[in-house]
Amino acid sequence: MTTPETDNESNLIPVNDQSSEIVDFDDIYESPVISRLAKNQRPNPSTVCERCPAAVWFALPKEVRCYCRVIHAVIYSNEEKNALTACDGRDMAIEQLLAKQEKADAQG
Repeated sequence: MTTPETDNESNLIPVNDQSSEIVDFDDIYESPVISRLAKNQRPNPSTVCERCPAAVWFALPKEVRCYCRVIHAVIYSNEEKNALTACDGRDMAIEQLLAKQEKADAQG
């Protein structure tokens, strides 16, 4: 009997070559709220949510918070410094943003 520990290759799911291409979305979007904050007010450690169009960042006098429209929860605050490093929700939101921009460009 093979187990994932002993035979990793046989357990891999075949992937279409076109869909296996990794797309780098890091420089496509940055939260307007985050971009206006002083460096010492920004989340530390940094979080992927800073570059997510589904993230709703808001600044209070002594705190910065982030509400995620995908997860439906406050994902970052002074009390909960969740430093997410990856999230499918961000990639989905950026793909929607790019599709919306393409549609607007085609109409305009």
